[in-house]
Amino acid sequence: MLVVRPKLQNVWGLAYTKHCFHSLLVTYIFANVFGNMLLSIVVDSSLKDCREYKGRGRYCDTCKQNQPEDSWHCATCNACILQRDHHCFFLSQCIGRYNLRYFVCFLAHAVMSFVLSIYYNYSAMEHLDITGFMDITFIVVQFFKPGNISIPPFDVKKYLYELFLYLNVIAFILCGSLLWLHLGNALRGMTSYERKIGKFPAKTDLRRNMERAFGTRWYLAILWPLVDSPLVDKRSKIV
Repeated sequence: MLVVRPKLQNVWGLAYTKHCFHSLLVTYIFANVFGNMLLSIVVDSSLKDCREYKGRGRYCDTCKQNQPEDSWHCATCNACILQRDHHCFFLSQCIGRYNLRYFVCFLAHAVMSFVLSIYYNYSAMEHLDITGFMDITFIVVQFFKPGNISIPPFDVKKYLYELFLYLNVIAFILCGSLLWLHLGNALRGMTSYERKIGKFPAKTDLRRNMERAFGTRWYLAILWPLVDSPLVDKRSKIV
């Protein structure tokens, strides 16, 4: 937005309405990416007080407490996580019942941001007559190839736009794969941990699974991170 878009603004000659639309769209996506990422980190899904689970579930020898049947101990966090999905090393936080919604929405809006960035970068290279999408790859190959190294003339602007495009494509593939995995699990009413150990649900109810993962107001929760959306557990109780 600071390097590429100002160039496109001059090339496209956007009208005021279209300019405002692009700016608001980017701001909305950025707010969702940052907000959901932050809430994924600060919202805790660990079992701080297990008195309500007394006599239920199984006993955790490490935490010295009972845990529900759909909870597991995380060795990295050294805590029992309610409906533990996985430990995210990027966020340095366990993803469980209370922050799964924010994690999936973070991935979804991150994918949107990468799509938009790819569109901007590709348009910039096309309209500014910047060619040679494989120049960076060519330099890397020539570096490891024996013999004389023939590097094209260095153009800061050209390589900068091309580098942005490469990074956004790679990030889109990585985040898109994670979104496909975790959103698919949420829609099936299961966690990544349950998938790993082969604990698949007997049947799935799409609406109930959405309410379990994103809350009763899931249609608003997926649009804005600060929406209050109470979760529904497996026993159809709002928590």
